[in-house]
This record gives sequence, C-alpha cells and structure tokens, in this order.
Amino acid sequence: MLVVITNYACVNIMKILRNILSAMVLLLAFLLPTVNAGVIVKGRVTDTEGNPLAGIIIRLYQDTKVKGFANSKRDGSFAVKADTITLPALLTFASKSFGHKEITVESLTDSIYAVLTPEHYQIKEVVVKAPRVRVKGDTITYDVAAHTGKGDRSIEDVIKKLPGIEVSETGVISYDGEPINNFYIEGLNLMGGNYAVASQNIKPQDVAAVSVYERHQPKKALKNVVESKSAALNLKLKKGSMLKPVGYVSATGGYGDETLWGANLYTMFISPKNQTIVSAKGNNWGNDYVADKKSGDNAFTSFPVKPFGAPSIKGSRYILNKSAYATTNTLFKLREELTLTLNASYGQDDDGYDSYSSTEYLATDMANPIYSESVDNGIKKHSVNAGVKIEKNSNGLYLMDHFTFKGRFDNNDYDIINTSGINQRMKGDNYAFNNNLSVIANRNRKVYKLDSRTSFSNTPMNHISAYDAATGGMTLRQDVTGRSFHNMETTGFSWETSRRSQVGTDATFNIDYDSFLSNAVNGRESAGRNDISGHNLSLGLAPYYKYVIRGKIVLQATLPLEWRNIRYTDIVSEKSHRFNKFYLNLDLDLFYKFLRNNEITFNAGWRHDTGDIRNFIENPIYTTFRNRTTLGTGSLIESLNKSATLRYSYKDQMRGFIMRGSVSYSYKTVNSTSVYDVSQDGTSSSSVNLDSHSDMTNFMATAIKHVYSWHSRLSLNVTGMSIGRESMRSGNVIKTRNDIYTTSLSAESDLLNDMLTLTGNFSYSYTRNSFHGFMPDNNLSEIMVNGKVSVFPVKGLEIYGNLSFNRSQLAEDNYKSNLFVDAGIKYKLRKFDFTLSGRNLTNLRNYGYTLYNTLDITTYSYSLRPIECVATVRFNF
Repeated sequence: MLVVITNYACVNIMKILRNILSAMVLLLAFLLPTVNAGVIVKGRVTDTEGNPLAGIIIRLYQDTKVKGFANSKRDGSFAVKADTITLPALLTFASKSFGHKEITVESLTDSIYAVLTPEHYQIKEVVVKAPRVRVKGDTITYDVAAHTGKGDRSIEDVIKKLPGIEVSETGVISYDGEPINNFYIEGLNLMGGNYAVASQNIKPQDVAAVSVYERHQPKKALKNVVESKSAALNLKLKKGSMLKPVGYVSATGGYGDETLWGANLYTMFISPKNQTIVSAKGNNWGNDYVADKKSGDNAFTSFPVKPFGAPSIKGSRYILNKSAYATTNTLFKLREELTLTLNASYGQDDDGYDSYSSTEYLATDMANPIYSESVDNGIKKHSVNAGVKIEKNSNGLYLMDHFTFKGRFDNNDYDIINTSGINQRMKGDNYAFNNNLSVIANRNRKVYKLDSRTSFSNTPMNHISAYDAATGGMTLRQDVTGRSFHNMETTGFSWETSRRSQVGTDATFNIDYDSFLSNAVNGRESAGRNDISGHNLSLGLAPYYKYVIRGKIVLQATLPLEWRNIRYTDIVSEKSHRFNKFYLNLDLDLFYKFLRNNEITFNAGWRHDTGDIRNFIENPIYTTFRNRTTLGTGSLIESLNKSATLRYSYKDQMRGFIMRGSVSYSYKTVNSTSVYDVSQDGTSSSSVNLDSHSDMTNFMATAIKHVYSWHSRLSLNVTGMSIGRESMRSGNVIKTRNDIYTTSLSAESDLLNDMLTLTGNFSYSYTRNSFHGFMPDNNLSEIMVNGKVSVFPVKGLEIYGNLSFNRSQLAEDNYKSNLFVDAGIKYKLRKFDFTLSGRNLTNLRNYGYTLYNTLDITTYSYSLRPIECVATVRFNF
C-alpha cells in the first residue's frame, strides 16, 4: 500500500515540475528580444550620390561570430539569412573601392539603408614567387625555375637535382630506388618507356613544374585497390610553350683522327587535344643509339652482340661509329579519358673498336691455362620499333589495347688474333610482334580484371661462321633458327568486404610454344645438331587477403597455386619429355607508413620455378668460334627460392633530406649444377643432374641532403653484396663466395650567386673471392673520382672542365690508373647556343681492368679514341 501511494505522489510531482518548466520557457521566449530560425535582415546599399552598389560584401555578426553573409545585387538590395540571432546585432559592409562601414541592427522590421564613401588604395609593388617545393598528399611539386642552374641544358639536368631521384647514363629515371612507371607531359603518357627522348631534349625554360606522384597507380580503376611501389613524374609546361612547335636544330663539326660530324633535330607540339614529339639525329663521335640487347630476345638462348667483351666506360670513349636515329610519337586525346598513341623509331649503329683480353682459368687439369687474344670488333646493328595504343582510363573502367613490333638486325665481323688468325662473322635477324589487351571494371567495391598478352618472335635467328685468316678455309659454320609463340590470359576478382579488408583471386593461363633448330659444322665434321619443339603450359590460381588502413598500413598475404604441363620432343634423339606437377607458393607483403615521413616495406615468401626448352637441348651450340654451351641435360630443372627483403625510407622533401636502406637475403636450391670446363680447343659450359645451392645477401644505405640555402646537394651511398654458389670444374664441385662492397660520396654546389658550380664524386669498391680452401683467395679494389667545374663569368657564358680518374687493381701489387679530362666553352646568344668542346685532353689511348668471373680471372685492355675537338651550333625555337 505504501509503495502505491509513493508512486502516485511521484507521478503528480513530475507533472507539476513539467508544467512549471514549460511556463518558464514560454515566459523567457516572450521577454527576450530573440528571433528564431529563418531570420532575414534586408536592406539597400548606395554610394554618396545615391547610386546602387553591387557586389558589396555584407556580414551579420552576433558578438564576434559571423551568423550570415551576402553580396548586394545590381539594384543595391541585399538579404542576409541566419538561423537565429539575438538583438542587437552588427552588420558590416566591405569593398575594395569603398570605405568599411558598420551598422547596429536593433529591429528586424525596419529595412537597413547604408551609404558607403569611396576610398582608393595604393597597392604596393610585390613580387610573387612560386614556392620551391609543394607537398600535397602523395604529390610533391617542384618549381623548375628555382631548381634550374645556369649550366642546365635539358629538363633531365634539373630532374637529377630533385630529392630522391636518380638518372642513369641511359636516361632511366628512378625515385626512391625504384624506376618510375610513367613519365607524363601535361598528364598524358606520350612516350611510354622511351621517355628519355623527351627528358633529354625538353628545355627547362619550357617547363613550369615537375611533379612526383609517389606510389602512383596509373590505372584509375585500381586506385586504392592495388598499391604501387613505383612513382611517376609529370611535366607541367608553361603556357607560352604550348599550342606551338618548340625545339631546336643543331650541327656539329670537329676533328680527331678523322673528321667528326653530328646533327640533331628535336621538335615538340603540345595542345589539350594532341601531343607530338619528333626527333632525328646522327653522329660519328662515339654516341650509339641502338641498345646492345636484342629486341625480341627470349629466355632460352642468347648470342651476345659483343662476345669478346666491352668496357664499363662510356661508348664515346672507345667506339668508332657512324650512327643515326629517328623517332616520331603522337598522342590524340579523342575525348575525356580516351587516348590514341602512335610511336615509331628507327636506329642504326656501325661500330668498331679494338680489344685485348687474357684469361686465366683456375682449378683445371691443365695447371691454370692462360688464353689471350686481340680482337678487331666490327658491329653493325639496326633496330625498328613501332606501336599503336588505345587507352580509356576512368575510375569505373580501364580499357587498353597495345600492339607493338620490335625488330633487331645484326651483321657483325670480328678479326681475332691469338696463336693464329681467325675471322668470325655473326648475323642475326630477330623480330617480335606483341599485343597486350587489358580490361578492368570497378563497380560497387568489386573489381573485375582481364589481361591478354600474345606475342610471336623468330628469336633466336643467328648465323656464325669462322675462317682461318691465313688460308681462308672455313673452320666453323653454325645456323640457328627458332620460333616462339606466347599467350597469357589473366583474370581476377576482388571484393572490399569492409572498409579495411579486401579478398580476391587472380587466375592465369599461360602457354609457350617454342621450337629450336641448330646445326654446326666444325671444319668438315658435324659439331652438333638440335631439333626440338613443344609447349610449356601453366595454370595458376592466386587467392589473397589484404588489410588496408589508407595511407598507413597495407598487409597482403597471397597463396599462389600453379600446375605445370610441359612436353617437348627431340627429333635428333627421338626422345619425348613430359612433365606434370603442382606447386604451392607464398608471398607476404607489408607496407607501413608512420610519423608522416617514414615508410617500411617487408616482403617474404617462397617460389617454385621450372625450366623450359633449354633443359632439353642436349647438343652443344657455339656462342663464339671457341666457346660452346650445352643448355640442358634432358631433365627439367626445378628450383625453390626462399627470400625476404626489408626496406626503410625517410623522405622530407621540404627540408630536402632523404634516407633509405634495405637488406635482403635469398636461398635457392636447384636440381642442377653448372659445369664450366676448359680444353686446348676452347671452353664449354653445361650442367649435370646434381643438386646445388646458392645464397645471396644484399644491403644498401643511402642518405641525401639538399641544403637549399647553400644551393648544394650531398649524398652518401653504401652497398654490399655477398653471393655463395656451387659449380663444377674438372669433375670437382667447387664452392665459391664473391663479396663486393662499395662506398660512394658525391656533392654538388652552386656558389657565388650561381657563378661557380662544383660537382664531385668519390667511390671505393672492394671485391673478395674465396674458394673454401680449394685454392687461394684473391682480392681486388678500385678507386674512382669524377669532378666537374663550371664557371659563368658573364651572362650566357659557361666555361667547364670534367675530370674522370680511376685506379684499378689488375692483380696483386699490380695497379693501372686511367685519367680522362674534358673541357669546353658554351655561350648562349638569344636563340643560339654555341659550344666548343675538347675530349680526352690527356690523350689516353688505352683502358684496362681485371674482372673475376667465378673461377676465371680476365684482364681486359681497350683502345681509346684520341684527343678530339668539336664545335656545335644550336638554334632554339
């Protein structure tokens, strides 16, 4: 009973309190001068003569907070809306041409009338400069003018100075240690992988900014789905360099041992709907245009273009050449996100150089024989490349079809002097057709992928013949032909199961159909014949799980499952080789970004691999007149590689400081052991069915600092590599270990208000070769110093000098030093550039070094081009 009474009393008390509270709210609402939601303050603004003023900025304040704002209309009227305000409020009027005015709002029923008095302001003269570096997310933008020195002639010269970027001698650009995946001009990828034609010719004066897109995913449909490890570069051109042809034409003449000549034409046209680059050039002063790697080379054989060696120095130091190259590239923007690209190029080199080599073969039955030879190398190579690509790149759909043709044609002649005279000729006509189709659809967090890659090549096609120089009789003739058809179909599906999780799988069908035919005659006797063909088929399924915290963590685990079906038939031996097997692999990838500028990546796993048609080529083929190789034993090679890599990177572009390091280890087991034997007739390489093991350890540490206030750049780089392997010679299994350590320090600085530029590089390398007691260990070392000094005494004039020095250890207590000195003068007068340069001013005529190749020691010596002087006139447009 007491409980019921208490509950009844509580209910009545609550009702009384609720009624009192409602009455208080109504009373406050009546007493306070408050305007509720939907308040509008109206009025009109004029000048002192009564003319209505448009575009006046009106703000409504309550205390110090802005409650609403508006602009006056053409008739001077305005209406400022606010959710709620408490009177009195404040109304302000602002304009560049009229004085500031404030009016207190006491009532909302009266219209506000404001009269503004004209006022004029004297604007002080200012100079606006673009910031040197801008960082926005994963995009770093560099102002080109702020990074351009007086001696920079191409945009590549500027790109080399940017933090984290390295450019190789062949023009390959890397960022944070990884080659870039795209080189854009105004956001479009015109040049593809041949971007050096653009980067080495576009003038810095035509470019406003260079942007680096870190971890760039070029396919929009895969953005935030598939992470990329590589960056991309984009050139933002100046408006004055667009919608008109820009470029240059130049001519070169000079003298060394012969008359020197050169010519160059480069032109670029960039518009919103079209990009075109055309280049043509030629010279005979050492600059090659055709790469030594053959177009269309595949895995199962290789005939080197320079089988008797080539030095690691620039080709312009030792090659006597006649070269020409031309390329045309155009891109049409058919509509937004749809482009058509056409590329074509032709190059030819007619090269010659002299070489001498002496090789000591270790651990043989012949008491370490030494073989020496002098070679007059004559190399003629031609290349033809063409491609057409249509690409649609949108957020929901990526569609691309790319067709290419690559041809490489060689006709080489080598005059060899050893114990007798030999003339070797090598000819190869190799070409390949390739088509790549890619479709990616991204719909509602689900991604579907399809890739189709098809290629056909006639590689290898090679002919070798050797003649006795004294009698003219043929000592060797070999013909090699091959065909290779390749098709790979890949499809994939992924699904974002949550904001941070993703599951998916990739399925792959891959088939290679290869044929290989060789026939060699040594003197009048057959020296080996091969006739083999068949297929290598694989089916793969790679399910994966990915965990992502955008911008911080990416963790992915993949379990690739692969089935291999291999069948080859040998006509000569009448053997049929069949193989079927399943493999399970593992890939683990981790990316972690912390404390804004720090990144860690970790990769680990194991991978099974199998051989190919090479494993069933059991008769020898000749790579030179005295070197033979037997590619297989008739059994399929299987290998298991276990590896792990850890990388760390710190980047602070605003302060110009970059630090990165990595360490990796891999261990490989193979059911085959390499054999390299030596006889009086020459060398032979082969393999036997014996398990072997190898391991590799790598480490790298780099620190780069840009001191902008000093216009300087400093870098320190330390690398190390240790390789252990097992091989066989003269019936003995030999374990070797090769350790290579290199330390390099470089600096570049613009001094005295950019009137003096100093560049220097010092490196020291140490190589140690050990044989686990089978024979004595050996060591080699090398010191390299490179420097450049440029002086700019007056506007447009540069006087420069280059120095390159190296000291190589040829053997124990035997060293050889090489010193190259170049110098020149460059002068710019309006649109003309004049250059007078001298090369190899020390007139060094011989370059030598020693190279260890597992169980062999080879000392090389090469004839060099003489002192030369050339003059160039260039007209820029």
